[in-house]
Amino acid sequence: MACSLFNSKRVMEEEETIRYWLFPHLENGTPVVDEEKLEELISKFQAHIALYTHQYIWNNQPFILRVGQRSSGSEPADTLDPHIYGSTVVGDFLDDEWFIVFLLMTLTQDFPGLVCRVVDSDGEFLMIEAANHLPEWANPDTAEQRVSLYLHKVAFTL
Repeated sequence: MACSLFNSKRVMEEEETIRYWLFPHLENGTPVVDEEKLEELISKFQAHIALYTHQYIWNNQPFILRVGQRSSGSEPADTLDPHIYGSTVVGDFLDDEWFIVFLLMTLTQDFPGLVCRVVDSDGEFLMIEAANHLPEWANPDTAEQRVSLYLHKVAFTL
């Protein structure tokens, strides 16, 4: 029994996974880093996306948010403060991946000051999708962690 659980976990780790980070900011631009406030925001975000997910059938795992910590390995390399984090195994069903991008876009539209970053097992897939609209110098090596979702748009930080 334990062997089959281990093998099941290994298969899930090898499958296509989307990871997402949410960085809420106050009106003055200060990042929200208080863990209690982040937990409150997670509740608000989950209630908001329930409008879209209440009848959605996920292929492998649902969209779930939690407070991420530097020590948890859940953050981009330069994130030191608490933040909101999630990951979902989508397997071969890329509709789940794009649905998660849609959910993040709606959150950035309806919660001003929210910045989201999203990557999949292949890396910065939004940069690949937006390749025709990026500066000439932008490539996966020079633009890592420069693509985000903000105000219901894909944003590129110079």
